[in-house]
Amino acid sequence: MNNAVTRNATFIVDRVAPTVVISPANNTRNVEPRQVTFTFSEEMAASVSDPIALTPATAAPPGSWQSGSRLVFTRSGLEPYTVFTAATGPNVVDRAGNPVVAASNRFHTSALAPLNGTLVASNVWAYDVASDPDGLPMVVTVQQVSSTNYSLATASMNGTTAQFSGWGFQRTSMYAVRGYQAFAWHSVNADLTATPIRGAWEDHQEQLCLPNPPYTCNTVGWVARAHTIGSGAPVVESSGSFLPTGPINPADGTGQVGFFNGQTYVRTPNISHNLSLTPARVAPGPVRWNVVDAPVVSAGAASMGVASYTCSSYGFRTVQYNCFPVWSIAISDASPSASWVRTSTGLENLSFVTADNGCTLLSYPSASSGRRIARIDDNNSRVPCPGPGGCLYSLTTTSLTSPTADFVLGRGGGNTLLGAGTTASGVQLYRTEDCGGTWTPVGDAVPRAAQPKPALIGTRPGLFYVDAARALRVHVP
Repeated sequence: MNNAVTRNATFIVDRVAPTVVISPANNTRNVEPRQVTFTFSEEMAASVSDPIALTPATAAPPGSWQSGSRLVFTRSGLEPYTVFTAATGPNVVDRAGNPVVAASNRFHTSALAPLNGTLVASNVWAYDVASDPDGLPMVVTVQQVSSTNYSLATASMNGTTAQFSGWGFQRTSMYAVRGYQAFAWHSVNADLTATPIRGAWEDHQEQLCLPNPPYTCNTVGWVARAHTIGSGAPVVESSGSFLPTGPINPADGTGQVGFFNGQTYVRTPNISHNLSLTPARVAPGPVRWNVVDAPVVSAGAASMGVASYTCSSYGFRTVQYNCFPVWSIAISDASPSASWVRTSTGLENLSFVTADNGCTLLSYPSASSGRRIARIDDNNSRVPCPGPGGCLYSLTTTSLTSPTADFVLGRGGGNTLLGAGTTASGVQLYRTEDCGGTWTPVGDAVPRAAQPKPALIGTRPGLFYVDAARALRVHVP
């Protein structure tokens, strides 16, 4: 007898292609930490050792799957300040053999931070520093060659090596220096790279000597010059200071630099704006820019004007056509120190910066208190104040009321401010979110150091200082 047995079986066939989410997102710049992560919709096959194809090739260590599953794969330690394309590699399949849906993202890694104590320049008498939006600092250094002779040079940090080198501008045989300033900005290209542009402004006095006996020398008047340096902008010398901005015409790049001519700000021959004062120092920012005129001392008292301007399309970020004054205010001191006057010590003792919320901090020397820091707010932005212009407050309890104090915006602008000052332990980096109300130390103080200035270095807050041997060095907590 032949009995037939029937058995039923159910099979689940996976024919769904897995997908992947790549982090960082496409077209992201200054990625920190410098790594890429693939997150799959289902686990990958055991044969998939590395699902990421990187261009250009990297020397970074091999990546790894997240412990306990084959859903998340990360590769870390990518080269700094480099544009990568991360794509799904060949033969990336799930456990059923289905190939993943192809995907790719392009991103740019953050700059490398230098080691603490890295030498920037030697024999530095005074200096200024500015960082571009990628955190690449540019410094202008003043060196005293002799008792009556100074030289000025520039150096900029390489985002890949974190080393400093000269940046195309140097001036020698200056009889005296009374003003100098560093500028750093860039233009971001379609491929995520950046074209760096640097600037230096200096106000000096020259001495001309006859080439033949009796070789007499005569000093000439004060000469102010602004210089732009870099492949993204023309090399320019102007008799006044300048302000870096985005191009007016993206097709030809014109207008990346606006110049100050007396009380006029000029972008192009057809675009200019009248100012309430003649700028002696400029503080550019992402949303607005400030100017301060030269201090004036009369009958034992000193005063200087400070003005703030905003532009209709946020000129430091995009195209700038119309600029409007926000406020103009005077700072005065009944017992000014000698450095209020523009002498060979220059304006390096004056520092100011504006946050996105309009709060401005200004630090200046005073014979009566050693150092004063004023806070200037937009009218009625915090508390009502009478009259037009800004509201002026004196900050007397801040940690930064030291012989030196300097400020800079935190990462990405916003309302985070970085400050540097001198303490009994050395020079110290600070940060605040409350417009100077409360300063929080960042890292430890650097002993046996002076002349601190904060700066963005890559994605991190950092500090420049001059050591006992007059070497300019950098510290990144």
